[in-house]
Amino acid sequence: MNVDIQFDGFESRLALLPPEAGNIAGLMPFEGKIAYLRYPNTGSSGQPPTTQFYDLENREEQTIIAPVSSVSMTADGKQLLVNSQGKYGIVDPAPGQEIDEPIPTDGLEMDLVPRQEWEQIFADTWRRYRDFFYDPSMHGVNWKEMRQRYGALIEDARTRWDITNIQSNMAAELSAGHTYTYGGDTEQVEQIDTGFLGIDWEKNEGKYRVGRIVQPAQWDMQVRSPFDRPGVDVQAGDYILAVNGQPLDPAKDPYAAF
Repeated sequence: MNVDIQFDGFESRLALLPPEAGNIAGLMPFEGKIAYLRYPNTGSSGQPPTTQFYDLENREEQTIIAPVSSVSMTADGKQLLVNSQGKYGIVDPAPGQEIDEPIPTDGLEMDLVPRQEWEQIFADTWRRYRDFFYDPSMHGVNWKEMRQRYGALIEDARTRWDITNIQSNMAAELSAGHTYTYGGDTEQVEQIDTGFLGIDWEKNEGKYRVGRIVQPAQWDMQVRSPFDRPGVDVQAGDYILAVNGQPLDPAKDPYAAF
């Protein structure tokens, strides 16, 4: 679909549409109507958005389908690809649509070559700064050189975390704030939260003991060692031999037992 925009007098031709104000995103033009996602008001219950359209002829707003997770216009510009309640389907930009025959996705496969993806991620990051950084002179940094310098490191990358690190260091060359790097298909490990005793450990004769009980400032008594409380008879030099019946292994960090 070709789009011809006449920029002369662009602002003077703007017209405000009468739908109720709110969190509206993803405008999609159709013949005689405009479709969009309407999100709940900020600070509300946070329910999924609905897909709606405004009829330019009848001057009314109607719901196409709800709830939805995502919506995209089809390539021919005539219908909508929607993700609703875990199902994908093609619907018309008309009121009261439902996904009667979901698109089967159980047979979909993706041929992923991580290193090629990493190269693309890096290139997209570099281009994004090239095209959208607020200072055309890039804070005096030779941005083309940065692509060569940091792009050469991708060959030695072994994980997705390496790519994040390369991106972060390249962006840091600009010495600009709010240049974050996060997300991606990174490896995750199970996080195990443990308690802490607020002490300095000592190892003596193959056993762990309390070297020092860390005490807070007098004005900060809310965060203190459980050993630094009235009625707790633990002193520096006392040995801790086991935790919940699990012996402390002197070959490991003492908190491994926690």
